[in-house]
Amino acid sequence: MKIFASDFDGTFIKGEIDQSVPEIKENIRQVALWRAAGNLFVFATGRSISDMIIPLSKDIDMEYDYIVCLNGGIILSNKKEVILEKTISRQAADEIMAFIRETPIPDYFATYGKKGGPGQITLIVESAKEAFDFASLFNDRFKGKASAFSNERYIDITAPGISKATGIAKIAEFRNIKSDDIFCMGDSYNDIPMLSAYHGFTLPEASDAVKAKAKAVYSTVADALKSL
Repeated sequence: MKIFASDFDGTFIKGEIDQSVPEIKENIRQVALWRAAGNLFVFATGRSISDMIIPLSKDIDMEYDYIVCLNGGIILSNKKEVILEKTISRQAADEIMAFIRETPIPDYFATYGKKGGPGQITLIVESAKEAFDFASLFNDRFKGKASAFSNERYIDITAPGISKATGIAKIAEFRNIKSDDIFCMGDSYNDIPMLSAYHGFTLPEASDAVKAKAKAVYSTVADALKSL
């Protein structure tokens, strides 16, 4: 048994969430073949549970095994069971919010977990470079208290030590799967931890920094799955 984990936005889905789009339709078909061969398919995303469940129940008709949400903060099974949840501590959250209010960033919101604490604080800025620079600054300032990942114009702040890679590792531990049997695909900076930890694939449109962490480049998730 093997795992293939895919980022959602910009990787599995490029643009509109519509399963009639030929690329998405082929992605879904290849996932079905992958699972039929006895393997697991995982979505690894910065999205919240509801932001994944709604499109996967309304717009895309496909089977999957797990969703790693909030960049590793929450793991959800295909039966909608939360099997792991890591939240930012109340003290750290208060410090982070005070820091954010001192910045000129006007757009931000928090996503809360089932336990009540913030699973992720998301900031929206003007450019991917601004997001990358702010995430770097944040990680220096709040080391050990929280982790920040940049994803295009978004900055996702999570509990410390959490990433898509740690979420996938938890699933692998739960299902007794070796790291050498884990494959993943993503297109942005928040995908780098999993691309570095496992057999990582990316897309032609990804930045050079992301490509440097990947072992191969494919145009679609379907093409990556075919290669396996």
